[in-house]
Amino acid sequence: MLPTSKAQARKKRGRKGQKVFSAALLLLLGSPQASGAAEYVGADPAAAIDAALRACGIQHFTVFYDDTIQSIAVDIRDNQASGEELRCVHDMDVRGVYHLYWPTELRTRYWRMAEAIARPKSLSRAQAYFDGRPELGPVPVRQAGQSAIDFARELERFCGPEAQRFFTDEYGGVSISSEWLQLQRDRDPEQSGTILACLSNAAALSDLPFGFVSNPAPSGKGDEG
Repeated sequence: MLPTSKAQARKKRGRKGQKVFSAALLLLLGSPQASGAAEYVGADPAAAIDAALRACGIQHFTVFYDDTIQSIAVDIRDNQASGEELRCVHDMDVRGVYHLYWPTELRTRYWRMAEAIARPKSLSRAQAYFDGRPELGPVPVRQAGQSAIDFARELERFCGPEAQRFFTDEYGGVSISSEWLQLQRDRDPEQSGTILACLSNAAALSDLPFGFVSNPAPSGKGDEG
């Protein structure tokens, strides 16, 4: 049985802050991953993940079940890795089987690489999304000098009245508003999904990165995790 580590969960919750990624990466990670997942699901998934990560060259980590996010998670403690090693881990991670917590030394490198890999496919999907919905009209284009949050508000207007206040800049960069997410509990899930799809695809086409704030610190500051 995969162990649940409350200490690890507390450690994860201590990494407050904003998970920032491009909309292109959001679209790719949010899509079903058909290949590879089955090999990590079995009687002892921790052992399978352990072996796979070590094969990638990652040596110091803990695999546990994070009851906060209801998912298998990996807390990586290596603070050095080659590009080849990061790509190896990425090819495992995008299968959507577990969640990675990277140390500060590797986090930015990993997500920049992941975004670059995701972008071509996600741009194609985003363009196809709007090609199939000509009634929405052309996606707004960010003007020179326009702030990220002002452009985010323009995308909200483009996607309709239910998309208003989807974004916030409360935590520094543009991120999904926790208040908007709370409101979706009382709304039709299909409608909420339509709004998310419109905004994510529009942001992907216009190269507007945004984040998801996980357990934000009261001050709005914290380590990106």
